[in-house]
Amino acid sequence: MTPAVYTPLASVADMREGPFNYALTGASAPYVEATMRRASRHIETRCARRLAPFTALTQADRADGVAMDDSAPGIPLSLTGTLALSQAAAYGTTTSLVRDVWLAEFAPTYPELWTYSDVSVLVIPPFGGGGQMVADGIEGPETDTGHLRLPYGTYCPVGSTIRVTYSGGYTHGIPEDLAQAAMMQATKYFILGIAPERRAGMSTTDLDAAIDEAIAPYRRA
Repeated sequence: MTPAVYTPLASVADMREGPFNYALTGASAPYVEATMRRASRHIETRCARRLAPFTALTQADRADGVAMDDSAPGIPLSLTGTLALSQAAAYGTTTSLVRDVWLAEFAPTYPELWTYSDVSVLVIPPFGGGGQMVADGIEGPETDTGHLRLPYGTYCPVGSTIRVTYSGGYTHGIPEDLAQAAMMQATKYFILGIAPERRAGMSTTDLDAAIDEAIAPYRRA
């Protein structure tokens, strides 16, 4: 399987066009590209989030908890919803089926720049057997919360495994402060990589403080 191409939060061109270009003196093009990827990954690690565009990320969660509006009696259901409840009753499980899923990766800010694509959901019942692929009728995911709702008719009792595969990230443009943080991090790597005699008296304290300030809104709470 061919590994997915990683697009960093800031490109080599971004570095060369701005004031950080001075740090690239003497560095080869492949080295600069590798450093930009490394800096971008570092920012994501510090934020404990995926921020750059990503593909085919899979997460698995245990179905737990039921929203009150979904479990209240007397709600009119479609044929598929009625069949799901009948299936639950036949297996002796609760008639309150789980519908809500929250994806781990979503936009901590600037949700208008974030998109999801290629979302697929597999529900595996807690007592074994084949999983059920859920395709039509999925609501979401919402870019600002990662909330995804399974349609009525999905047989998903408490204890099921919900496995979601999805692509996403800041695909409509990287927020400027994130790109700036990646370039500052790359600059720090270049500074630390040059010969010791050339960086006598240099300090990265201010640079570190600027990076921390830029990524603060993106850190996972």
